[in-house]
Amino acid sequence: MVIPSSVETMSTYGFEPEDHFQECNSLQALIYLPSKAPTYWEASANTYVPDIEEYSSPALSTNNAKVVEMLTFNDTATTYGEAVDINNCKVNLADCGYELTSLTAKNKLNTTPGEWCDTLRAQFTNDDPDVPVLEVDIPFRHTVTKATLTVKVESVARDYGEANPTFKVLYSGFVNGEDESVLEEPVKVSVNADESSPVGNYTISLSGGRAKNYDIVYEPGVLIVTKAPLTARVKNVERTYGAPNPDFQIEYTGLKNGETAPVWTAQPTIGTTATEQSNAGDYAITAMGGVARDYELSAITPGRLTVTKAPLQVSVGSAQRFYYEENPTFRCVCSGFVNGENESALTKQPAATTTAVLTSKAGSYPIKIGGGEARNYDFTYNDGELTVMKRSLTVTSPDYERPYNEENPAIELSYAGFVNNETEAVLTRKPTAAFNATRTSDVGVYNTIISGGEADNYDFVYNGGTLTITKADQTVTWEQDLSQIAIGSQIELTATASSGLDVSYIVPDNNFVSLYKAGTRTLLDCYGTGTLVIRAVQEGNGNYYSSERLSKTLTIVNPTGLSNATAGGYKLFTTPGAIHIANVPEGIEARVYSSDGILLYRGRDGKIEVQSGTYIVAVGKETTKLLVK
Repeated sequence: MVIPSSVETMSTYGFEPEDHFQECNSLQALIYLPSKAPTYWEASANTYVPDIEEYSSPALSTNNAKVVEMLTFNDTATTYGEAVDINNCKVNLADCGYELTSLTAKNKLNTTPGEWCDTLRAQFTNDDPDVPVLEVDIPFRHTVTKATLTVKVESVARDYGEANPTFKVLYSGFVNGEDESVLEEPVKVSVNADESSPVGNYTISLSGGRAKNYDIVYEPGVLIVTKAPLTARVKNVERTYGAPNPDFQIEYTGLKNGETAPVWTAQPTIGTTATEQSNAGDYAITAMGGVARDYELSAITPGRLTVTKAPLQVSVGSAQRFYYEENPTFRCVCSGFVNGENESALTKQPAATTTAVLTSKAGSYPIKIGGGEARNYDFTYNDGELTVMKRSLTVTSPDYERPYNEENPAIELSYAGFVNNETEAVLTRKPTAAFNATRTSDVGVYNTIISGGEADNYDFVYNGGTLTITKADQTVTWEQDLSQIAIGSQIELTATASSGLDVSYIVPDNNFVSLYKAGTRTLLDCYGTGTLVIRAVQEGNGNYYSSERLSKTLTIVNPTGLSNATAGGYKLFTTPGAIHIANVPEGIEARVYSSDGILLYRGRDGKIEVQSGTYIVAVGKETTKLLVK
């Protein structure tokens, strides 16, 4: 019996016998066409259903009835990218005389990874023309698994110190014409090695990578870091003879990562045949062996050790001699010998010479060294200097003497110290001599100053003498007539001395003249009559002897006997014991002095009481002497 696809419920009244097929003895099979099991469905005979999961629990079942699917699919699992085979199935309806004439997907089958239940439209036919064709929707449960995508990175090799290459990633397993563009997350390539990583093998790892339809399997690669090519040579060096060999160094071409030397697994051996005692010249520096961790080292090119000559200083000290003397012996001193050597190591001794000869002028002359030769020494000459010094030439002046106020005598010089039969003619400038005294210098002893001498080959030593100035004689001249001098006169004494010094006068005691000084003048007031002798003398000083004394006879006379005087419009007269002054004009001053110059009165008109004696009266610019009795 075929249950149509439209049936939803098998019974509405429960499970009464008359409601079921189990009482139908002729019922051989039940074929359910609905996709979902009808309510109260039963399996009273062998039952064929579209989906065993939907028809899992019949409301009624006989013990011998079996419930099977119309179609049993043999392999419902596929891999992404493979075609889903719906025809690989067993037709269970064949037991009922049916055969599967068509099986198609009702909709597009799911082909992406996952567990799917798609619907198939199955058509069954029977050989019996009376049996209808069955059209059934069959659920198709199938699983699509992810395809395996193999990601492989190619192994690669590079030299030490080089940058990692771009790693090549290979994919295998893409289906449906897909490529790495379907990756939701790209594959990452990494390696734990960089330019400084030493020689060795490093795993090239793959990580990341994600694809919805693929399971990714990684196959890592290998980065092989090989030794980099390296060339090397021993550096050329120099050292001087007698010095120890320096530390030899190797210079490289091809070092990486800023390295100055490779990492050695076995150090090379560097050496030379030269020792401290080896002569100047060139010697090979060889390097043997040597294994570098990260470099393929070719044979090390030898270097060259140049043993240069050691510096040898040859010096000659400076020397001195006087003009017209033989040169001294010059001695060369060497410094800088090595290996315990001395001058005997020289193949030719150096010598010192100078251009100065016996008659060479005073001055400096180089002492040149040269001529030294040696296998292992370079000469540096430190020349000296010969100083030809001037000789001492003594210039002498004699001692002289003269009186004060006379001209200095001429000075004659003498010389001592000339050599080579030379005379003062060789002097480029003759010295001059002078006294440090003039004609009017005071009496005393003065030095003779010698200076100014010049000569190419002589230094001057001056031996000056002295000039002694002695006192000079002097005379007094007195041309003056003192024989008739009027009483009341004032006269100036006019004696002079040849020295120009002031003359002194000697007046004996008396009561009619008075001697006094008025500035540089010597005056004599005559206020009485009489005769006396006046002497004149110059007493001398530090430069002159005293003069001889001169005498003059002074005679004072009274020609008039007047006792008053009138002058200039004013009145001037005397009375016993007094001097009278009257009528002195306005603005004029009258003064009265004692004979010794003491001011007794100053004013205009007046009576001045005085003692008897001689007085000087000045009115304005007029001066007169008065005798008061």
